[in-house]
Amino acid sequence: MKKILFAVLAGLALVSCIKDETFPMASISGVKATDAIVGSDVTVTANVSALVDIAAVNLLYSAGGAAEQTVKMTGNSGTYTGVIPSQPDGTEVKYHVEATTAGGTTSSAVASITFSAAPPEPQTLFINEVDCGNKKFEIYNASDKAVDIAGYTFTKDDGGNWTVPAGKGNIPAKGFLVFTAKNPDANEGPSFGISGTKGFKLCMYKSEEVSEANLVDMIDNSATVDGFKTVEDGWTLSRKTDGAAEWVLVEGGTIGFSNGAEPVDNGKIVINEVSCGLKQFEIYNGTNKAVDIAGYAFTKDDGDAWVVPEGKGNIPSKGFLVFTAKNPDISAGPSFGLSGTKGFKLCMYSSAEVSDATLVDMIDNSASVEGFKTVADTETLGRKTDGADEWILFSEGTIGTSNNTGTVKP
Repeated sequence: MKKILFAVLAGLALVSCIKDETFPMASISGVKATDAIVGSDVTVTANVSALVDIAAVNLLYSAGGAAEQTVKMTGNSGTYTGVIPSQPDGTEVKYHVEATTAGGTTSSAVASITFSAAPPEPQTLFINEVDCGNKKFEIYNASDKAVDIAGYTFTKDDGGNWTVPAGKGNIPAKGFLVFTAKNPDANEGPSFGISGTKGFKLCMYKSEEVSEANLVDMIDNSATVDGFKTVEDGWTLSRKTDGAAEWVLVEGGTIGFSNGAEPVDNGKIVINEVSCGLKQFEIYNGTNKAVDIAGYAFTKDDGDAWVVPEGKGNIPSKGFLVFTAKNPDISAGPSFGLSGTKGFKLCMYSSAEVSDATLVDMIDNSASVEGFKTVADTETLGRKTDGADEWILFSEGTIGTSNNTGTVKP
């Protein structure tokens, strides 16, 4: 028994004296390359590790079947990078990574990339809708950031160049900007008109230089083109949805807000905006026809009514009419004032008879009501979009023009 025990112990001692062997080869994983765009180099990365020292890591590539090139890769903490120089459009490049240790060289699988031209930047600015009756056209900003198109130029029928003045080109993200054509004030819009019967070609360029290279967007509805659409008053020519390729005719239109949506103001005549500093209030006609509100009555704080005189109440379809309050001339506006600090309740009635039955619209911003808003002299209180239910403060108002282009107070 003692002899057998001694032999076992001797065997264990012999095994314990054998030195452990370490795997001598490197391991390569996670090989990937950046996009192969003409004009840009491609960076190849790989994860390389080993239990022994790594002598070298190389990127080997063959461009278009040419002789294989070797690029030394540099690395830190197991990640190595190498660069394949840019190649001509359509060139296929095959590549792999090799890592060398004292135990030999390990190679990754061969991969390939093909160089191609960079894709064009997606279009984000569109001529989105045209209202020939009201001589308005809308620009849509499809990007996620506000843009300023001051300096952009518009032409009609390849002439009549009009450049957007400084301070008149701001468009919020996913928002709209409306210009009025046939405009006597070049600071507000172009002098050219837009005919729904004779047709038009409207172009937008990104600078005063009118050239193919600077063309941003266009709509060619010239009477001579295939698919010409007559745009009657009360209708608009509109992209089917904001920024879409298809153009359609829309009854009533959606100038200043999203195409394809139902106009929030359809069929309404509303008090749309109030400037306490200027003592002005604006009426918006959301119907598809011009209206005359002569004979309508307005009251402030349920006081004496002021009735709109004959010849003073015409409002075009989708248009605006502005009255000035605290007016010494009652043929032009009411004698009552509009206080931005004390508040006011302004009502509009369809006749000189002031009653619930004739009430057309009202805004109650009395100081005693919940949600009262103090309106500074430089601000206006307006519907968020023309005819909408929500009232907000504008730091830059739009009395006489669409609320959709106002600057909302932060």
